[in-house]
Amino acid sequence: MMTLDGNDAADLTVRAELVEQIAKETARDSHVLTEEEAAQNWALRDNILLGLTVFTEFELLDEVVPINKFAELIESTKAMQEKHGLNVLNFGHAGDGNVHTLLMKDDLSEEEWTRRRAALLKDLYQKVADLGGLPSAEHGIGIVKKEYMESMTDDINLKYMRAIKQVFDPDNRLNPGKVF
Repeated sequence: MMTLDGNDAADLTVRAELVEQIAKETARDSHVLTEEEAAQNWALRDNILLGLTVFTEFELLDEVVPINKFAELIESTKAMQEKHGLNVLNFGHAGDGNVHTLLMKDDLSEEEWTRRRAALLKDLYQKVADLGGLPSAEHGIGIVKKEYMESMTDDINLKYMRAIKQVFDPDNRLNPGKVF
């Protein structure tokens, strides 16, 4: 599902026609939505997570890779799903390489969920690093992604991040223990 945006109506028309042509040639199925259908579809997309809460616990990730690696990452998560025995869904923002990978607990025990989740995360973040990406695009690092951030980010970038943190939070009062 995609929406095209821009300031030039003629350019948008040309791009929309190109996308429609490519979709007809390469996709299993494509459909240009009316404005009403588009609004309904985006509302459905925006409520996926709410709907899933009825069925299972889950963890939502937000890794980012170069745009030309977006599809490769999604394909890789399907192989990881099989390898680790966890159901995985993907959605995100193909235009900026942000993949929302959703790991579902389903009926696993806490112990099994924790074990499988950790193994999949290790493989996932290694793949993200191999593709030139980072563990978070928009939802931050926090505690869970801290070890991956440190291993996937160049030392010079971490040095500058720490220096900026020091300028604005010299006493380390803001989110102590999260990233720095």
